[in-house]
Amino acid sequence: MVKKTGILPWQVQSVNYLWASSQPEGTNWPNAFTSRAQQLALQSGESRVGEWVAEIRDVREDFEALFGVTANRISGVALMSDGDNAGVDATAWFTHLGFSATDAPPDCP
Repeated sequence: MVKKTGILPWQVQSVNYLWASSQPEGTNWPNAFTSRAQQLALQSGESRVGEWVAEIRDVREDFEALFGVTANRISGVALMSDGDNAGVDATAWFTHLGFSATDAPPDCP
């Protein structure tokens, strides 16, 4: 989730949701390249590798917890697989990505 904070393209703050290889689920830390991006581990380790995993997040709440400011709008979304910093190969598949202004319905996986 990305929130634009200035007029230049690189003036953004972002929450990077990830599957961490070594950090425990729920851990957050600054991106290795910029403090304007915060990492948040939603999954960890290899116990669920090979499974479809559904994630539902309140991105507004996460942004506020990590940056201390409210984000009422998001400016962009990026999906990627990246294992180079950990020195591993990574493959991820994404489906049914959606955003809602309200809570997800109870039957949403």
